[in-house]
Amino acid sequence: MKSILQGILTLIGLFFALYGLYFLIVFSGYFQKKKAFPPAAPKTRFAVLIAARNEEIVIGDLVDSLRQQAYPCELYDIFVIPNHCHDRTEEIARMHGAKIISCMVPVKSKGDVLRYAFQTLRNDPYDAYCIFDADNIADKHFLAAMNRAFCSGALVAQGYRESKNPGSSWISGGYSLYFRLMNECYNRPRAARHLPIFLGGTGFAISRECLRQIPWATSSMVEDCEYSLACILHDIKIEWVHDAVTYDEQPIRFGQSYHQRRRWSSGMLGLCRREAASLLKGQPAQKQRPQRLDAFLFLSAPAIQAASLLSPALLLILYLLDPRPEVLLYGFLLPNALSIVGTTLFAWILSKAGPKFNGAIWKGALFFWLFITTWSCIHLIGLFKRTGEWKEIRHTQHADRRLSPAEPAKRSKARRKRALSEPLI
Repeated sequence: MKSILQGILTLIGLFFALYGLYFLIVFSGYFQKKKAFPPAAPKTRFAVLIAARNEEIVIGDLVDSLRQQAYPCELYDIFVIPNHCHDRTEEIARMHGAKIISCMVPVKSKGDVLRYAFQTLRNDPYDAYCIFDADNIADKHFLAAMNRAFCSGALVAQGYRESKNPGSSWISGGYSLYFRLMNECYNRPRAARHLPIFLGGTGFAISRECLRQIPWATSSMVEDCEYSLACILHDIKIEWVHDAVTYDEQPIRFGQSYHQRRRWSSGMLGLCRREAASLLKGQPAQKQRPQRLDAFLFLSAPAIQAASLLSPALLLILYLLDPRPEVLLYGFLLPNALSIVGTTLFAWILSKAGPKFNGAIWKGALFFWLFITTWSCIHLIGLFKRTGEWKEIRHTQHADRRLSPAEPAKRSKARRKRALSEPLI
């Protein structure tokens, strides 16, 4: 029995070594020069879409930040799509200058709201559609950055997702570091290596031409990943626009975070099971094979992260079969202690990459290992019991005076200091 367990542990270790090596090779693209879209005169006409449910506290801040864009106001319109609201979301959105699209269809997810909005505006003369969540704040240069991308030929583009409240709790700090991880260690190197990136739920834009080729017809709880996969299968590249910055409010309490991450995990696992054959079978063009493999590895990440819990469980069983102190010390305690220290150090380094965080990130960095561990546990639960239930997360964070959308993501030290002293509105 012990030899069988040791053999399984060796195979698991080999698998994760190869898995890690692949992502290390891809990550090396981080050191390549970031793609810069050439300057372009304002040309793209945008429809800015905001799906909102009971968002009276935060909707005004987002609309105000969008009305302050460094982009001609005649080239974009702001639409709020209230659905199942029981508060003053629609009234406040109108007061701040947004137009309203009344959602007249049953809604099970954000994807249903967006599909209705796209259909409503299909005959209007917009070149592209920007998608935001109601709790966001948009950088002043967001639309100008997206315009440069679309003038350069982009069909779909994802912006840089930052956090409004990184210092509120270890949960919000964990989210902030996770999205920094996606920006700097996933989107940036993949964009450099021409590998697919996935839309991140908010702060992205889709051209009218792309919607003509691939109509928005998502049905899962992860509509962003589902539409990203459709783009990959149709050989449409999703561009990463690092200077189109969105500030997103993160959950503060673990209960909120659990329901949200479980929904994401269930949606990803279901999408992976449904689309794995499309990605791995068939005869795609030679240049499409690496893209499809990489997309499959992205979608299967929840299952792989859940499997990472298998090693410590098997090591504990091995200790019960062979209760020697060195087995417990060198096989379980020491590796896990080193993992916690390494993850904490990595989180600290990650916090220094990219723009300066708006607020103290130490709680998120100190407990990032716990944030990742709980996410692996949530993935494990999702393997056996998935959820299709959407639970509302009430947003309460007003725009922080220190959080200024007046500068692009890449700032000089002088600009960063100036940004901290400028009010948002």
